[in-house]
Amino acid sequence: MAIAILVCAILFVAGCAGRLSDKPVPTDSKKVEYVVVETENGYGYQIYIDGKLSINQPNIPALPGTAGFEREADACKIAELAVSKIKQGIMPPTITLDELEANGIRTDVNNNNK
Repeated sequence: MAIAILVCAILFVAGCAGRLSDKPVPTDSKKVEYVVVETENGYGYQIYIDGKLSINQPNIPALPGTAGFEREADACKIAELAVSKIKQGIMPPTITLDELEANGIRTDVNNNNK
């Protein structure tokens, strides 16, 4: 009987620990910044966390190929969205096609860049 109780207690603790690790961890204490960079295929961005390069995004996220943003302002919008997600504890800060479109980013760009 004692063994059954011990096994149940271990399973309960293990189950709770697994759920806790799935929660986003806020990055309030971390400095998160972005820099827009000009690339061979347009504009992209880099995200730094506490001064260390964490994400190098030279092309439009969520789209296949290597096309960059056509305008620097578009890269800024999506970089700001990614930074916002990181600050909410969402890592990686995945950008969706719907989010691109909601921010006025063209998703029908020519991706035949080399």
